[in-house]
Amino acid sequence: MEPNQINTFEEFTDFLKVNELTPKQTNEIIRQAFRCFFINDQLTKDEMIERLIIHWAKWKDSKDKPPFIDFKDPFDIDVKE
Repeated sequence: MEPNQINTFEEFTDFLKVNELTPKQTNEIIRQAFRCFFINDQLTKDEMIERLIIHWAKWKDSKDKPPFIDFKDPFDIDVKE
């Protein structure tokens, strides 16, 4: 049996959604795939996926992206409380 191939960001988020993963497992997979992660360990898997989608829309695969997905930069005008 061949492992599933993930070629797009949408396929990646679909993979996260359909697999039964703990938030810790989800964070680890995101860290390995995108070299960024969540510092808030109280988020659910669904919250993590939603925030990852927002993070990806803003940064894509930029080398300048912050390592923390849920970090709120006080100088970022796009940050909403």
